Amino acid sequence: MFPEHYGPNAQSWEQVLDAYDAEQVAIEQTAGPDDPHLAELAERLAATLAS
Repeated sequence: MFPEHYGPNAQSWEQVLDAYDAEQVAIEQTAGPDDPHLAELAERLAATLAS
């Protein structure tokens, strides 16, 4: 019924949290202040707030 919890490939809660933490660190490292997507988003936000 819940193979991700009870099946042969089930992971412990600590393993799930470790994988999540590693994913968050990777995201933080790739999306820095010089990210062009963030710069574009900031420009759009500033234009929206100005109007």
